Amino acid sequence: MSRLHSDAYNEHLLYAQRLDQSSSSPPSSSLEAGAAGGGEENPQEAPPNTALSSPNNKNTKNSSSSPLTAGKEGTFMKQYLSLIVTALLALSLIGLVFGIIPYYAVHAAHKYKYNETLYWTAGAFVLIAVPVSVHGIIQHLVNYYMPQVQKYVIRILFMVPIFSIQAWFSLFFHNASTYIAAFRELYEAFVLSSFVY
Repeated sequence: MSRLHSDAYNEHLLYAQRLDQSSSSPPSSSLEAGAAGGGEENPQEAPPNTALSSPNNKNTKNSSSSPLTAGKEGTFMKQYLSLIVTALLALSLIGLVFGIIPYYAVHAAHKYKYNETLYWTAGAFVLIAVPVSVHGIIQHLVNYYMPQVQKYVIRILFMVPIFSIQAWFSLFFHNASTYIAAFRELYEAFVLSSFVY
């Protein structure tokens, strides 16, 4: 298994070096090299437009949306819609973490309810850690080019939300914290065992 992992990693590094070399050369020569078949494709990508070139698809010329239009719509959706959603989530998270949660924590401290202060303070850190790690997980899944490496990275990144949510729930449900911690320990054992076997 380690041989397979290193072969895929070396293959990806060679592909990245070819991309780097082609980007540093003039654009006309890189187009000529690609047209002549000199440049190799990414070995981990699927061949482009297989659905359009299939023999079962008879109406490829008469279709209402061309591949160029579909690519532009996908690019718009990928760039702008994801930025808008990310901005809205970031603003609401910032407002929650730096506005509402500190207010409730200070309000609870003035009433000598230190457990509630602890809950709200820990909740603020959970609300910071979980979206950051989920964003990293989503980015790895969207750019899943090296599965032999990225599956381990994703498993490690899942430890952050599992550990932080487990710790926060253990504050609320102190009597059940042993059972909640068991779930965390099981996931940690799964991640560690995936590196061994």
